[in-house]
Amino acid sequence: SRLRAYKKAGVLVDMFKFVTSNQAGFREFESIDIFQGSKRELIEALTSGQFKSIFIHLIDQTMWDIVKEFKDKIKIYIWIHGAEIQIWQRRAFEFDLMTSDQIERQKKLSNARVKFWQNLLDHEAGENVHFIFVSQYLRKESEEGLKRVFPDRQTSIIHNYIDEDIFPYKTKSIDQRYNLLTIRP
Repeated sequence: SRLRAYKKAGVLVDMFKFVTSNQAGFREFESIDIFQGSKRELIEALTSGQFKSIFIHLIDQTMWDIVKEFKDKIKIYIWIHGAEIQIWQRRAFEFDLMTSDQIERQKKLSNARVKFWQNLLDHEAGENVHFIFVSQYLRKESEEGLKRVFPDRQTSIIHNYIDEDIFPYKTKSIDQRYNLLTIRP
């Protein structure tokens, strides 16, 4: 939705889908061109000099290890949605359907994410990295979980975009407030 809104406003945006496999290629989704590639293709795109800014969703250590080499030449905006930064205690509701081994794995992954974000904030981000949270609540929750504060001058709150042409507002009765479906990978 956000990319379609950019395109509608006349802003040219390229979409790169980072994959760990060697399945580079192009495709189109809802009139948006998407380039898919791994580390090699991402480095080629960033070294081309074509991009002044990059916006990263769901960043992790693997992706950061690539883009941090360009942080002095390219402005880096990191969108923070939740799952990529929240500590496991905030996501313990997901454990209900997991085995004890799966729960332990999730806790280890969470601990690794905490270390990643703490290192990013303490040592690596620099002035050319900007953090975008989807809510003030998520920012506060993340700061509490990481025991770190995101610098105000490098942090914004931009709520998720809703395309009202696709999802028009409809008045509903109060008994429908719990009729929700969440789908995730």
